[in-house]
Amino acid sequence: MKEMAPLRAYQNMAILKKNVPMHMRTLYHLPMMSFDYSCSQPHFRSYLRFAITKDPGVLYAMLAVSGKHLEATKSKICKSDEYERKSLGILIPMLSENDATQSQGDAVLISALLLRLLDEMTAPLFLRIRQHDPKPSELSNAAMTIVLRQEIQVANMIKRPVEVMGIECGIDDSLGPASDVMWTCRMMSHAARVTNYAYGDNPRTETLWNQLWSYLDQWSLEKPSSLNPLNRCEGGTWLENPRSQDRIFPEIYYVHDCSIAGQQYLELCKIILLAHDPQIPALGLGRTNYMKAQEEKIRETVRNLCGIWLSNPEYVPAKILASLGIAMTGELFTDPTETRQLFNIISEAEMHVGWPCLKVSPQLKEFWSLNNTSASSEN
Repeated sequence: MKEMAPLRAYQNMAILKKNVPMHMRTLYHLPMMSFDYSCSQPHFRSYLRFAITKDPGVLYAMLAVSGKHLEATKSKICKSDEYERKSLGILIPMLSENDATQSQGDAVLISALLLRLLDEMTAPLFLRIRQHDPKPSELSNAAMTIVLRQEIQVANMIKRPVEVMGIECGIDDSLGPASDVMWTCRMMSHAARVTNYAYGDNPRTETLWNQLWSYLDQWSLEKPSSLNPLNRCEGGTWLENPRSQDRIFPEIYYVHDCSIAGQQYLELCKIILLAHDPQIPALGLGRTNYMKAQEEKIRETVRNLCGIWLSNPEYVPAKILASLGIAMTGELFTDPTETRQLFNIISEAEMHVGWPCLKVSPQLKEFWSLNNTSASSEN
C-alpha cells in the first residue's frame, strides 16, 4: 500500500494521540485477534505497531476492528463503520484488475485479514493477494495460516470444503524433524484435508479414510515430547487420572499454545472422521451397535476438546475450537448436567465470533431445553 509520513498524514493530531494508542491496546487484547497463537514469533503485534504509522489501510482496518469491539462491549461511539469503509476504499482498488499482476505486499494481506473479522471474505481472495509473491515473507505465511484456521472453522460449520490448504501457507506436511510450530501447523493442515474428505466432491473411500486416520497415529507417535501434556509421563501413562469420577471433562495441562493447538486439531480430525466412517454398516443388526460405539467415541473426543481448554483457559482460540466441536456434535449429548456446561462453553466462545453463520448456541439451547437459569447456574 501507499506509504504516508508518520503522524503528518493524519488529519487530526489530537484524535491520533488520544485514540490510536487506546485502539491499539484494545486490538492487542481482543480475544478474536489471537493471530499470534501458536506462532514462533509475535509477527502481527510487531508488524501492526509499525504499520499503523506508515499505512492508512492497515490503520483504518485496525480502528474498525477495535472500534467494533468497543462499541459492542463498552457502548462507545468509535465510528467503526466509517473506518471500515475507509479501509475498504483503499483495499479494493489495490485488488482491481489493474493491479492483478503486481505483488501486493504484506500490508494488503494484513488489512484484508483484519477486515475478515468483520465481514465474510472468501479465502481465494487471500491467495490472489499474494499470488505474485515469488518468496512470501514469514508474516505472509503466518497470515495465510490464520486464513486456514478460519477456513477450517467456517467449513465445518456450514459443511463445505476448505478453500486454502497447508501447502499454500508454507506448511511442510511431512512427519520429519521440525519445530513445535511446524508440528502444530501440520495437524492444522491435516484438519483441512479431513474436512475436505467429509465435504468435498471426491468419493469418501475406505482406503482414503484409513490413510487420514493413519496420519493421526503417525503424528502422535513422531511428534516431539514437548507437545505432550504436562500431566502425562513418557510412554503415555498419566501422573493422575484425568477422568476421575467427579469430572465431566478431563484435566489436561500443557506448557504452551503449540501443544494445545496441535492436540485440539487432532481431536477435531477424529470427530470428523468418526462421523464420516465409510465402514458403518448400511443395514443389519450390527449397524445400531456400531453407530452407538462411534457416537460415544465422538462424545469422548468432544470432552477432550473441552477439557483441554478448561485446563488452559488463557488461550481463547482453544475455547473457540472446543465450541466448534460442541456445535458439530451437540445433538449427541443429552445429560442435562453435561449440556449445561457445554452450553456455557459455546456461549462464551461465540462472544468472540463475528460471523452469524458461526453461532449456533440459540439452536442448541432450544434443542437441550435449557432456560436462562439452568444454562447459567453451573460454570
